[in-house]
Amino acid sequence: EVTPQQMQWRPGPYIGRDDRETLLGSADPQDWVKLSTMLLGPPPKSFTFAPKHKSNAYGATEAGVALYDGEMNG
Repeated sequence: EVTPQQMQWRPGPYIGRDDRETLLGSADPQDWVKLSTMLLGPPPKSFTFAPKHKSNAYGATEAGVALYDGEMNG
């Protein structure tokens, strides 16, 4: 945790109480395929998943801290 935090910083990554809860909070499509496999059984061999759109509203940066709309001026 970094203090003091600034208003434009995105929140830290979600860490659940156990691995399953962390998977439920994930934005990675492969984690959701893993959850579906746990609940519904393995998918067919020909199954491939391609997300239609990016599910995360924040962009990634090298420092691990992203601003909501690129670099702030000032």
